[in-house]
Amino acid sequence: MSANNTSTGLLQLTIGSSVFTASILDNPTVSAFRSLLPLNLRMSDLNGNEKHADLSTALPTAATDPGSIRAGDLMLYGSRTLVLWYEDYSTTYKYTRIGAIEDFGGLAAIVGEGQIDVGFATEGSSASSPEPSNNRASSVDVSTYGWPLMVFLCIV
Repeated sequence: MSANNTSTGLLQLTIGSSVFTASILDNPTVSAFRSLLPLNLRMSDLNGNEKHADLSTALPTAATDPGSIRAGDLMLYGSRTLVLWYEDYSTTYKYTRIGAIEDFGGLAAIVGEGQIDVGFATEGSSASSPEPSNNRASSVDVSTYGWPLMVFLCIV
């Protein structure tokens, strides 16, 4: 694996009363994302396979076409849209990998349809607030884009 595909830590995602652990990669995007933590985001559903939220801060990118996306992947679309996949998906869009949830069993049932609040924190800290925090993120109205908006959040 190249340096930007090596796992360097763990991230905790809190969705309701469920906590998922994700491995995160060693790359500039992840370093910038970690500086925002702890972070609570209201994430909206798109295409019945992902949850996404727009960050208020642009992050560095190194986007590539992953070809296929796996449930549990956490990625960045563009420089500001964080995406958590809860279903496998084939794509030609480009994303920057952040990491992946290690054991994503039950993730699709837990996230359900519509908006959800997700807490992101480094392992050992807490981000369990049910409300989005400090204007760090806002919902994205995908209808304004006129094209499918897909963003991965891969925590490795």
